[in-house]
Amino acid sequence: MILENRSVRRQMTPEEVLCVLISRQKACQEDVPAEKRTVEFHFDMPLDEYETIMLDAPGILPLDTDAAWPADDMWDGMERLFDVSIPGATWKFVITPWAERTLRDLCEVVAKYAYVDASRPVTLFGRTCEAAGTFVVVRSAMARAGIDVSDLRPSTRLDAVLKPRYHLAFDREMTKVAPGRVSPARWEFHIVCQTFANIAGIGGVMSVIGGILILLILPLFLLPEDGSLPVQIIVGSLAVISLVGASLGLMLLTLGLVGLLATCWLPPREIAVGGLETMRDLCCAVAKKT
Repeated sequence: MILENRSVRRQMTPEEVLCVLISRQKACQEDVPAEKRTVEFHFDMPLDEYETIMLDAPGILPLDTDAAWPADDMWDGMERLFDVSIPGATWKFVITPWAERTLRDLCEVVAKYAYVDASRPVTLFGRTCEAAGTFVVVRSAMARAGIDVSDLRPSTRLDAVLKPRYHLAFDREMTKVAPGRVSPARWEFHIVCQTFANIAGIGGVMSVIGGILILLILPLFLLPEDGSLPVQIIVGSLAVISLVGASLGLMLLTLGLVGLLATCWLPPREIAVGGLETMRDLCCAVAKKT
């Protein structure tokens, strides 16, 4: 039986907006030592402090690097994260006066415009099924992330449908649907892609080192000759080695980049979402079931 899209959209609350931000903050600091982690977001946090944390950990919000000033970054990032469009005049009112505003003000205005899928039971064969309602919500969120959900079933493995190019959108949608309950997607590139990436990295290092050596050796050719044949041989040899190294590095860098572009479609070796393996596992995590 194919479930119709029965999910409904409801307005978010300021508490849910804050919970999404906290979830994103924790995800960005998973690999950061505890003593170096930033203070957890809270409603009474001044916008100055929030701005500092946001700029130190840009992964919290999808930022526009061309923004003219920090508040524009915050404005743009919040709209992208919650998929909203808030009038400029409203933003200006919320952040003015800047020194007196807190994160509560920001969350409250976003909550007025942000919507999230709400699960409602689905009737199957005359019986009400809450799990099916959760499945529809998760499927809708994955569809908005660009993932093909046409053949999605509870038994479908996540690594069969998740691709690296979807992970940012998937994480964003899951954070809104189930903040703090679904870990960010992590993956390992296909062995062929990883090989080409390593080749490109080695080539880049060789090119840089070779170029630096050439710049250091070049002035020696401009000095008056002192007639010392061994010195001339050493300088000439170093120049040749540097030139060959830089040239070989450029060739490897080009080969690596071309190879990456040609093999980027290959599936990842492994993709993990916090230990979840199937759509059923993901739905249970969203619904807080075990």
